[in-house]
Amino acid sequence: MIEDEDINMMDGDVTTKFTDGVPTITFSER
Repeated sequence: MIEDEDINMMDGDVTTKFTDGVPTITFSER
């Protein structure tokens, strides 16, 4: 794992979370 174990980047309503080096993009609809 080169990236950190848990990286949380919040950009507006888009939340990008890296789990085990796998980028997971979650869109929050409000």
